[in-house]
Amino acid sequence: MRTLPVFTCVLLAACGEDATELTATAQVEGSFVLVEATCPGATDVEVAPFALRDDCSLDNPARFRIPAAQLGAGAKKLTVTGVMKNHKPTAIEVSVDVPDAALAPYLLVDRCGRDAGRSESLTLEGGGRATSCDTFGGARVKLLGRASPNGKLSIGGKTIEIPASGELAAVVELTDAILGLTIDELVDRHGDPKLALPWKLEAKGKTAEGKLSLRASYGNSRHVFAAWLRDVASGKVDRPAFVARPGRKTVVRISRGDLADLSASDRRGTVREVALIVVERELGRAKDGTCEFETNGRVTRATRYGIDLELVATSTLDGTTVATKAFKSEGGCPSFAMLDPANPVVAVGVSEQTITAWLDEISG
Repeated sequence: MRTLPVFTCVLLAACGEDATELTATAQVEGSFVLVEATCPGATDVEVAPFALRDDCSLDNPARFRIPAAQLGAGAKKLTVTGVMKNHKPTAIEVSVDVPDAALAPYLLVDRCGRDAGRSESLTLEGGGRATSCDTFGGARVKLLGRASPNGKLSIGGKTIEIPASGELAAVVELTDAILGLTIDELVDRHGDPKLALPWKLEAKGKTAEGKLSLRASYGNSRHVFAAWLRDVASGKVDRPAFVARPGRKTVVRISRGDLADLSASDRRGTVREVALIVVERELGRAKDGTCEFETNGRVTRATRYGIDLELVATSTLDGTTVATKAFKSEGGCPSFAMLDPANPVVAVGVSEQTITAWLDEISG
């Protein structure tokens, strides 16, 4: 597509030494006009007539994505205004030639809804800038942006009717995106897997397709995925279309607590092939003697608590409980523990060997 970036210093901003330094370009990218402004320092930038605002600095240009359909075909002019603190504003007039082919249905997701009640987040990538997205009640995000007015948007397994205003505000399930991950990506606590959200938009007899990308940053992926697995096991979300692998069942286990770890009996294949979800919870704990630890010749005696556990295995195919097992705390003391000198306490639960043996048994 042909693009014609133009730069003009307008009388609105006298081009003297007190004026804000600013350069700007405009070009067509797909169904959008991309306007980019560069600045030598912290500057507030606005694009008229759309009243779009962004921050601009030496290392971070201001970027604006304007739907070509809102501009129309032909030669168009936009005014980019920048204001740096203690400087006069500078206005740049940029021109761009919008071809008919750019007037296609559009989807622009440039931010996400916030949820003060949750700490987990994903990163929405695209549009030249990453945006943090809180999760809502599990593996869901609230997408905000603009789309073709009166269009029909298919995303995350649902169809969304776009209002005449073109404003988009929709909570989207990430189930299909998670099902497409490898099991390695699901259980790797140090990974940062990307969740792909394909979309299709129909408007005025035309169709556009694309893909959003959400990245689960370090430390957050296991929380998001654990919440989703618990929702699937408890039936809080519509049951996804799992397809169990032939032979031994693939089991994914969620350890107890808010900092849940995920583990799998078999790391081959994708999440869609998981057959059993095993949720671990604490049944209770009680004082049971003491444990001694020696550091640099000094002995610390810690109060020992025994932790009883229960594991519940749920079939991903029909949601039935396949097996339930209660485990009593095992004896002995750990060889190493992080202790609070003011209140040395150590918890002893069930060994991984014991739990793994049971998981191996139910996997067939």
